[in-house]
Amino acid sequence: MCSSDLLPEPARRSVRNFMNNLDSPSIFANDVLRGRPKSAGITLLRATINSTAGIGGLFDVAEEFDLKRHSNDFGKTLAAYGARPGPYLFVLLFGPTNVRDLAGWVVDFFMNPFVFMNGSAKYFIVPGEITVKALDRRERNIEALDELESTSFDYYARLRDAYSQAREHEIREEFEEGEELPDF
Repeated sequence: MCSSDLLPEPARRSVRNFMNNLDSPSIFANDVLRGRPKSAGITLLRATINSTAGIGGLFDVAEEFDLKRHSNDFGKTLAAYGARPGPYLFVLLFGPTNVRDLAGWVVDFFMNPFVFMNGSAKYFIVPGEITVKALDRRERNIEALDELESTSFDYYARLRDAYSQAREHEIREEFEEGEELPDF
C-alpha cells in the first residue's frame, strides 16, 4: 500500500503546502543572514498571503501572484560563510546529511514557531510535524531511492555520493544566481 492509496494527491499537496508555510520563518531568517533582501521579501509576502488567503498555508495562493517558493536553511547560510560540509552522516529517519547541514537543521529547528508554543501540546505537535516532514520527503523520493538501491553494488556509498553532489549543486547554483544588495 502506498501513500497515494491512503491520502489523495490534493490532500498530500495541502499538507506539503502547510509544512512549507511553517518553514517560512526559517527561510526568511536565512535570507536575511545571507544578505538576500529580495528573497526575504518574497518569503515574507508568501507567508503572509498563504497564512491568510491560503487558510493557514493549506493552499499556495502566493504562487498565483508569481511569488515562487524557494528553500533556504542554515546549512546553506553556513556554506555561504565558508563552512565546509564535514563528514557524511546518515541520520536514522532523516536520511543523508553532513555535519554542516545537521548543525543547520538544529538551528532551523529552533526557528519553528511551534517550538516556542506554551503548554504541553507542543510535545505532540513538534514531533508530529517532524514525522510528517520525514514521511513527505521519503514519499517524494521513494522511486529514486528504489532505483538507486536496485542498481547499486553499494547502496550507501551511492546514496552518499548522490546526496553530496545534489547538495553541493544546490548550494553552488544559489551562489551563481546571487542577489545584489541595494546600493545605498
